[in-house]
Amino acid sequence: ITIVPEIEFPAHSEEVVAAYPWVGYNHAELDMSKDSTYMFMADVLAEVADIFPSPYIHVGGDEAAKKSWGSCALCQKKMKELGIDNVDGLQAHLISHMGKFLNEHGRQLVGWDEVIAGNLSKNTTVMVWRGTELAHEAIKHGYDVVMSPGAYCYFDMYQDAPGTQPVANGGFIPTEKVYSYVPGSDLPEAERNMITGVQANLWTEHIPTPACAEYMLYPRALALAEIGWNGTKTKNYPEFKTRALAQVEHLKAEGVNPFNLKKEIGERKEKMKPVQ
Repeated sequence: ITIVPEIEFPAHSEEVVAAYPWVGYNHAELDMSKDSTYMFMADVLAEVADIFPSPYIHVGGDEAAKKSWGSCALCQKKMKELGIDNVDGLQAHLISHMGKFLNEHGRQLVGWDEVIAGNLSKNTTVMVWRGTELAHEAIKHGYDVVMSPGAYCYFDMYQDAPGTQPVANGGFIPTEKVYSYVPGSDLPEAERNMITGVQANLWTEHIPTPACAEYMLYPRALALAEIGWNGTKTKNYPEFKTRALAQVEHLKAEGVNPFNLKKEIGERKEKMKPVQ
């Protein structure tokens, strides 16, 4: 088991800007016009690399609004110096710069699919959470690809009729839907065979305890693990469910708190009801 740390930038950085206001703007975006910002991120990554022996360091790179960069005179100046004509190019420069830094320190960059660009090291790993076409693009660049689409792999979504479940982040992804996932199903077979693996995500905004995390993970994680290990050519959910039910009982006996698949209500019209 390799623990891969994720240090998110340039977005999702509210806590960074709150603690170090000189590296960003007041709405949580990092200021990409300053060399000191790049040095700050390098210091953070060096500290992370010192703590984690993983060959992979995840830098996030997703959901950056970039709204300040377009109006920041210093950012515009930086873009002109770099020969970049749009704010997406500025983010690509940041990710490429940090990828080189990690390579120089014997590590490999991992990022969400927003980081795809032609100027990253070939040992980059891209985690695709949006469309499969982005997996195609990443493979074309020569990057490793991990499939993690929101429609199948976001375990912060409801796994049963919402009215019967703890608060979740909307959506509806029961175990059967996870099991139905075929990574890269609309890619050419040669590209499908180049997919490195799959990943489940459990974002914890609505997860107050470890027991709640276990409840959201299991048995859905078993379904995705089977896809990762055994491939996807043959699907037999009733057979899988029989084994999953046995594993749920085993997990409970081991002190884990899985969702009780035996009492699953399943898809109901209530799943479309907005949740406050």
